[in-house]
Amino acid sequence: MILRTTIYLSLLFISFSVTEIQAEKKVIDRIIASVNQESISEFELNTRARLDPNQDLDTTLKQLILEKLVWQEARAHQIKISDQETNSYIELLARGQGITAEEFLAQRKQESYPEKLFREQVKVEIAKRKLIGKLFQNSLDIDESEIDSYIKNNPQMSEGGNKVKLRVLFLNQTKHTAEEIVKLESKIQNKLSQGEDFAVLAKKYSDDPSSVSGGDIGIVSEEDLNSDFLDALRSVQEDGHTKSIKSKRGVHILKIDERFTNENQDQSNLREFARNKIKQEKLEKKIAEYFSKDIQEKHLIEIK
Repeated sequence: MILRTTIYLSLLFISFSVTEIQAEKKVIDRIIASVNQESISEFELNTRARLDPNQDLDTTLKQLILEKLVWQEARAHQIKISDQETNSYIELLARGQGITAEEFLAQRKQESYPEKLFREQVKVEIAKRKLIGKLFQNSLDIDESEIDSYIKNNPQMSEGGNKVKLRVLFLNQTKHTAEEIVKLESKIQNKLSQGEDFAVLAKKYSDDPSSVSGGDIGIVSEEDLNSDFLDALRSVQEDGHTKSIKSKRGVHILKIDERFTNENQDQSNLREFARNKIKQEKLEKKIAEYFSKDIQEKHLIEIK
């Protein structure tokens, strides 16, 4: 009798355990959204959310949905991303910080960011750029009157001396505690290292008035920069950003959009720069509309 009871209890325990495991698996695999019937599970969402605990789940879910949209559009346009392209993009990100690709990936490892996932996100960014190239690059016309207006509204372009076209992201210590600034600084640098757009982050996090324009503070003479800023910028290439620069007011991160030297400031180069900047502004507007609205209207997105 005792033996039968023991066996019965053991079987009952096993039955409960299997039921609990199945229930747990069911919860883990619960589908919370789909993009054209391609599923996003709760497990996938929670795994991604753990990498950025300060970001709310809705934002993380939107990122996952956008990634699937990008891949589906990339497949529709027969866009492929090679490992060589991925490595080159990572090297570009690393050069923007003045370090090697190996050092850059080591930083991601220290931040407990899986390299496989990071590479997948880099591929998403490359896919987005290729999509943009296919959809928009040849559809932007700039007339000479627009160039004239740009140069007129930016008279500092014609002045002598070395200059830089800068963006700034500023964390004001009067608006944040020291602990908050450390956390924000780390979060922002991490997002930049993943290839996120500096202008978007400046709009979201910067305490500088220029945040409304993505941190754009225009063309600045190097002679007008303080020594800390100038030293930080020396090792940064065009389209790269500095490490965090601490001052009495808080923390600054600078991005170089363009460098001007005495040799490249003749009228033809200035007009070409103006043309490129106008084109970039128009392109950024089209890109923002496409990835925030147009691409989503083309596909069936369901949130459970």
